[in-house]
Amino acid sequence: MKPTVFLCLLLSLFCTGALWAAEDESSDSAPEGVLRKLESKQTEERTEVHLTFLKDYSQSISYHFDPGVFTATLPHAKFGPDQEHLRINNQFVEAVRLRQEGKNILLEIRFADPKFDAVSKVGHQAEFERLTFLVYKNAPSPELIGGPEPAPKEVAVKAPTPAPSSLGAEVPQMSTFELLQILIALTFVLALIYAALWTYNRFFLKNLNAKRGQYKIKLASSFHLSPKQKVVVLEVNDMAFACGVTPTQIGVIAQVDKGEFSRFMDSRTGGAKESVDFARLREEYRASRIAQEEAAQAPVQKANFAAELFEKVKKLKPID
Repeated sequence: MKPTVFLCLLLSLFCTGALWAAEDESSDSAPEGVLRKLESKQTEERTEVHLTFLKDYSQSISYHFDPGVFTATLPHAKFGPDQEHLRINNQFVEAVRLRQEGKNILLEIRFADPKFDAVSKVGHQAEFERLTFLVYKNAPSPELIGGPEPAPKEVAVKAPTPAPSSLGAEVPQMSTFELLQILIALTFVLALIYAALWTYNRFFLKNLNAKRGQYKIKLASSFHLSPKQKVVVLEVNDMAFACGVTPTQIGVIAQVDKGEFSRFMDSRTGGAKESVDFARLREEYRASRIAQEEAAQAPVQKANFAAELFEKVKKLKPID
């Protein structure tokens, strides 16, 4: 496979993965609400926790109650790392903590009293992009508090949540644009590695081999005479050599041109698989070459002899 074709296939694979990721992200039914600000306000009767989003937030919120802890689930919302903790410590509410769980925000309100029961004492009000949680010290009248019906309390008491730590914070999910940036950067790095390897192989490696004086050796053809004997033609740079190969040795028979040795072997063996003495075969090959050269030079010698005889006859004087 050509390098350019391989590189194009690699780029197509990365682009396809990015498109799939974009489709998965766009397939969500509801958009995410991005939290812009988290703040609190205290009065003698209640504590208000205000969450301000970048746009209107109208998702359905669910409650969960534990002794000393109230948890609300805000679907399709996310927040920044500097908004995960809000300390209040007003002898009623100790702190407000945010946790990211998938595409949902878990709002956790911890009370100073670890046995405080927040059932029927917590509600929320949504107004455009502002979401307010109202936490009362005592149960108010139903018309003053909003929110869903409280979930039944669990009998088992959960262990206290450990202090917030940067190591335990969940990493926000990457957007499609960030994923595309990573894929493009990775593709660029792979292309640089490929270009460096191609440049080294194209310019530096060949020059290094030439300086070392290495020979280019290639097996041009082979002819099996028996299961353990064969004749091979090796191309060394621009020359070809016929070599006999046996289980114990390798011998050079002669230097040949293209097709010459194959024709000689066919004339000797007729294509049969027989055992051959390479020393005798080499002598016969050399003898055949000498005979061919003599046959080619014979007409020239005869022509020269006739010309000399004709000149001598011309020089003869007539006999009286």
